[in-house]
Amino acid sequence: MRKIYLLILLGMIVPSSFAQLPATFNGNQIETTISNGNSLFWNPATNKAAYYFPASDSTSTIYSVNLWLFGKDSTTNTVKGFGDKYLSGGAHDTWPGPLKTDGSASVSPPISAAFDKVWKITREQLDSFIIEYNNGNVTSMVWPVPPDMINWPVNAAVNYEQPHSPFFDNNADGVYNVYDGDYPNMKGDQMLRWIFNDTYSTHTESGSQPMGVEVQTNFYGCSSPTFADPLNRTTFLEYTIINRSHLPYKEVYIGLNVDADIGGSMDDFVGSNVTAGTIQFYNADNYDNAYAGSSFYGGAPPVQSFTLLDIDGQISQPLISGFMYYNNGMGVTGDPADYNDQYKYLRNFWKDGSSMVYGCNGYASGSCAGSITCKYMFPGDSDPTYIGTSGIATSFDWREENTGGIPAIDPPGDRRGVMSVGPFNLSGTQTIRFTVALITTQDSTITMDSLLQKNILEVNEISQAYLTNTLPCQAGVSLGMKEESLAGQVHLYPNPASGWVKIESPLPIEKLEVVNLQGSVVNTFLNNDHTFSVEGLSEGIYFAKIYLQGKIIPVAKKIIVSK
Repeated sequence: MRKIYLLILLGMIVPSSFAQLPATFNGNQIETTISNGNSLFWNPATNKAAYYFPASDSTSTIYSVNLWLFGKDSTTNTVKGFGDKYLSGGAHDTWPGPLKTDGSASVSPPISAAFDKVWKITREQLDSFIIEYNNGNVTSMVWPVPPDMINWPVNAAVNYEQPHSPFFDNNADGVYNVYDGDYPNMKGDQMLRWIFNDTYSTHTESGSQPMGVEVQTNFYGCSSPTFADPLNRTTFLEYTIINRSHLPYKEVYIGLNVDADIGGSMDDFVGSNVTAGTIQFYNADNYDNAYAGSSFYGGAPPVQSFTLLDIDGQISQPLISGFMYYNNGMGVTGDPADYNDQYKYLRNFWKDGSSMVYGCNGYASGSCAGSITCKYMFPGDSDPTYIGTSGIATSFDWREENTGGIPAIDPPGDRRGVMSVGPFNLSGTQTIRFTVALITTQDSTITMDSLLQKNILEVNEISQAYLTNTLPCQAGVSLGMKEESLAGQVHLYPNPASGWVKIESPLPIEKLEVVNLQGSVVNTFLNNDHTFSVEGLSEGIYFAKIYLQGKIIPVAKKIIVSK
């Protein structure tokens, strides 16, 4: 665990520790550990990449992901915001905890410390909770409620938003209490949640002034019964950005800063797909080499993509306004030194203020003196209407394998890149929400070019399902009053039963599970025709978990087996 010395900064006490209670996501063939910080997937304790795919392996496709947010104070014209990178040497721009809603955009040390963790909820836990609560085992404390469910980050204190995290309020009293039947709303089959801000102390990473924003983050995955479904190799990163400062900002940009190492870090390429709103990281050839002792994929390197699915309900394409890659180094096309460089990258400018140009490595110099300014680096043939070049037609499909200059191929290396959205205004108290899908595609039987195309087909499949609201992870699991009334319309008979049981339901049934009092599934019926059998079960009490068409959470009904 990284330690930070006690300092007095801006009249505040900086926490003596940081990211104390991480949580591990282990689903969708992905395993990663996340701390309450703005440097995801990178493990500061081991200084290694930790977005393992497949989960059983020790090889990672992502080194680090950070949210960047910069804009100009409308009153002072000063650039403010945050831009964490690797938390190197203790440098960072964000801290755990929510901000007060009174316009001060402040957070007290006790509140920050209380939110210095990541909460984890699984669908299995929620299903079990509902069954056990209906059976009286929660209120009697016979069934132990998971700690993260008990301590769901709902309330902070006076002058903070209430509630901070959505939950199903079983008795509608406005107070979260699992022993009243309340439980967290979640998305997917497994979800991690954490809250951070950019105000608590001095920005030692970018050197910028804070905007006074709070960020509520969900990281989740949804499974499919079909193993080959790309949903089983996809995770979702959802940010809710809230301006707590009450100050208006202009020329604001949001960015996702990505350092995606496909196994070995020094033989990678990167590209963008304008139509799909996607950036792709991939190996320069069909063989991934190790670097500095890292695990590597050898002859089966996957493609790792990042797709902006939605931002505040907008579905027009393209959603991303720009993409710039930069190299691991200090040159004009290298790592940003401070917030000035980061703000330039978000706006498609290099560190010296020059515009990104179409061709070569995007930087106009020497034999690579491109004249067409552009928004998207290495788009290939994904921009047929020339959105990225403001309608100016281009003479070739720009990729790292086809740079249109000298050298004809950009040398492979350690790629980083910023996918950006903007400019826009951020008014006082305004909220912005957006969701990114992380899709990993692997197939050792095809070429890398075909694998990139396959990844985009999977991106389109996930995006279409998301936009048509047909992914199982898009709605929260809150029953709500409407769902409770629906549950009241589901009946089982005969009950007690010894053979076949009939179900009376207003909706078709997709699946039914019979669960014993220990929470184990003892029988499953798919595409149920409103009947199921309890033959072969021992006498006793069971629960029927009934998955109704179009509903996220099952209706749980007690069934007594009597012989």
